[in-house]
Amino acid sequence: MSSIFYRDSGRKANPVVMVQGFGAPTLTNFPVKIRLELDGIPTYNAEIPGLNTHAIEVSSDIVARTVADVKNKTGADKVNLVGVSMGGLIALYYIRRLCGHKMVDKFISLATPFHGTDLAAIPHLVSGAVGAGQMLKNSGFLKSLHQEPFEDCEVYSMYVEGDPFVTKEAASLKNAKLVYSPHGRWPVGHYYPLFHPQNYRIIKSILLNEYSGPLHHLV
Repeated sequence: MSSIFYRDSGRKANPVVMVQGFGAPTLTNFPVKIRLELDGIPTYNAEIPGLNTHAIEVSSDIVARTVADVKNKTGADKVNLVGVSMGGLIALYYIRRLCGHKMVDKFISLATPFHGTDLAAIPHLVSGAVGAGQMLKNSGFLKSLHQEPFEDCEVYSMYVEGDPFVTKEAASLKNAKLVYSPHGRWPVGHYYPLFHPQNYRIIKSILLNEYSGPLHHLV
C-alpha cells in the first residue's frame, strides 16, 4: 500500500479526510486537522456547503469526490476517514452505500449518533433541516443504513463522558470497535473530541495503529 510518510516515528500513515458535524463549517475540524498536520499526517476537509444541513446522501457524494481527489493528489491507495457527530453518519453512508469500504482503511467516528438522538428534533423542528431529521431515532434513513447487506472497513466509534447528544447505545455500531473516552464534561462533552488533547491522542494512536486502550467489539 502506498501511504504518506509519518515523519515523527518513521511509520507510514494514510492521508486523512475529515467530515464535520451538523450545522458546522469545516473550520470546526481545525483543532484536530492542524494537530494531525503538525504531526506529519496530511489531512483534508470534505468541503460540505451550507453548514452541513443537507440530506446525508447528498453530503456523502461530496465525501466520495474528496476521497478520490485526495487519493489522486497523494498517490495513496487508501485514506482514513474521521467523521464528527453527523459527519460520522455521512462517512458511514459513503462506506456502506457508495463502495467507500474499498477506498478507506480506517474510519473513526467522534460522538456519532449511529442509532439517532432525540435532541435532533430541536434543529429539525426549528429549521426543517433534512440532515437533522435523518438523525432522529428510528428515522427511515437510519433503519435503511443499518440493514444488510453492507461491507465496512475497520471502524472505531468514540463516545465521550458528559455527552447529552450521544449515549453509549447511540454510538454503538455493528462490526465497530467502541472506544470510551472519560475526557469530557456535561453538558458540553459532545464537543470534547475536537478540543481535548487527550482525545486527540486517542485519535492519532488509532490512525497509527498504536491504540492500547480498552475496546468493546460489537457484533
